[in-house]
Amino acid sequence: LGRGVGRVTPANPLGTVAGAFAAGFLLIPQVGLKTTLAAAAAATAAAGILVLRLQAPGRGRSALTWAAAAAFLAVLLLPQWPRNILTMGASFYARSWANPEAFLAVAATREVLFYKDGVNSTLSVDRQGVNRYYASNGKTDASTDPGDMANQIYLGQLPMLLHPNPQDFFVLGLGSGV
Repeated sequence: LGRGVGRVTPANPLGTVAGAFAAGFLLIPQVGLKTTLAAAAAATAAAGILVLRLQAPGRGRSALTWAAAAAFLAVLLLPQWPRNILTMGASFYARSWANPEAFLAVAATREVLFYKDGVNSTLSVDRQGVNRYYASNGKTDASTDPGDMANQIYLGQLPMLLHPNPQDFFVLGLGSGV
């Protein structure tokens, strides 16, 4: 038992680091978050089925092989995630909606103009009515909404208010265009 544990123990952190690196730097940027998560779930299921298959008698192996194939096929056939819902930042703005129906009603009015899964975050540009919203992981960082515009302007003025004698300054909007 000790030798078995000794052989397996170093593989665990190596697999953890390799998996995190592959997911964050290779898979998510190349194939997207949904496909990466689905592939990880399918790989986990396949590994479990493989272990069971190795321990199963003859007829049980065939059923497990079909189960693995069905799981893989199901992953490939999953529908696209509703990006207009994913980019709304429900974790930040959940209190803004009285109930799930109100949330979904607002989501139906949003159009996703840009969507990109990256190493650290998912970026999006959404349009709702005449306003556009730039969001990172669903959290709006800039918009053309008059309510948000005041915050963006105040952030640019805050350093000038804190400096005793501002003479020369530069404000970088970090992509928000303000």
